[in-house]
Amino acid sequence: MAARPAHHAEEGFVWKYGELVYTRIQTIYYDKEGFFGNYWLAVFNAIHTKLIKKSNGMSRRKHLSLFYRGIYILLAGITLLMGLGTNGNYLLVYYTTQSNILCFLFFLFYFIHGLLKKGTTKPGDLILRLKGAITLCIAVTGIVFTVLSGPEYVSLQSSILHYICPVMVFLDYLFFDEKGKYKPQDPFLWLIIPALYVVFALVRGFLGGEIGDTGGNFPYPFLDPTSTGMGVYMSALYVGVMLIVFLTLGYIIFAIDKILVKKYNDNWSST
Repeated sequence: MAARPAHHAEEGFVWKYGELVYTRIQTIYYDKEGFFGNYWLAVFNAIHTKLIKKSNGMSRRKHLSLFYRGIYILLAGITLLMGLGTNGNYLLVYYTTQSNILCFLFFLFYFIHGLLKKGTTKPGDLILRLKGAITLCIAVTGIVFTVLSGPEYVSLQSSILHYICPVMVFLDYLFFDEKGKYKPQDPFLWLIIPALYVVFALVRGFLGGEIGDTGGNFPYPFLDPTSTGMGVYMSALYVGVMLIVFLTLGYIIFAIDKILVKKYNDNWSST
């Protein structure tokens, strides 16, 4: 293991545990062939080389945020690959899967963007507002899955994608994002993503075949206007209620952001 540089003295926690995790991952996956092993090593090499060894004047907050996001990328990426590798055609049609993929891709971009930006440079307002939409989408995934699954047994893969990842995304916003960048109209703009999913689900339902062995062509029964028990009007009502729920949660996130803005931003430059 490389000797610890003097300029990392203030980053003891990140250095110690970053090196520990990096070494452990190499031990497990170094001799393994295939995509999974290469994926782990590629991402951890990026974290190790760019983040742990070369801080380039990063603030403590940015350093920790990048390390945290790197862990999320690894966790979500591997879990998605494992799930889609076995049931890809079946799982891809569901909102919960698509929201996790969208969130993973955004965090991958966010992570690379943070690595390329020198020093304590903050992300632009547009990126933070877009991240608000991503946070809303994955929060709905966690809430809906919790309500629908109830006390039933949930696999480790589902637990990671539907419980752990939504919580990690919200904690990332809570601890690392600059507050006060959302606009009053943003929760309405964030509805574009769920609205696009509704369009996708309807097109897929009418033009596609049966989804796995579910017996239906539509991802969710309430989106099936051809169902005897549902019909066009009931489906439209469910979609309307769903969009209202999204909008309400969006404004809750907006309100939380306004409450936290002064306390958080006063401490931004000091960390």
